[in-house]
Amino acid sequence: MVDLRRPRWIAALVRSRFLSSARGAESAESVVALPLIVIVIFTGLEYGWLALRSIQVDAAARAGARQAAMAGMSSASVEEAVSDSLRRAGISSGSVSTVPADPGQAQAGEVVSVEVSVSYAEVGLIGLGGLMPLPDTVTGRAAMVREPGP
Repeated sequence: MVDLRRPRWIAALVRSRFLSSARGAESAESVVALPLIVIVIFTGLEYGWLALRSIQVDAAARAGARQAAMAGMSSASVEEAVSDSLRRAGISSGSVSTVPADPGQAQAGEVVSVEVSVSYAEVGLIGLGGLMPLPDTVTGRAAMVREPGP
């Protein structure tokens, strides 16, 4: 009697070639997909870091505005409050501007505003500025009403 089915070794050969070509396709897909996944992860980290730094700079501006709103405070005390807040956040330097320039000259009930700017190149996490749109500076603004004197 003749066995008309395929011999087992032919079936095994076909299966092994099919599996090895599938593995090759999976490898090619991994080579394409892995860099994209890594870029997405690092992009998420960088934008999350940007959001954190933006919140910290806003908090420093609020600290400066609180200082500027109190009676008898000067621009030097505002800059000191902003510097302390930035230092606690791990940011070494930033520029501070107040309106009016000397908060001590503002009248009670007048709005005093503080703006703090920090270079993102100094506070960035990974340094992907060349690959993705990131701001040059992170800016925080706060305004408060000047309190009446004693």
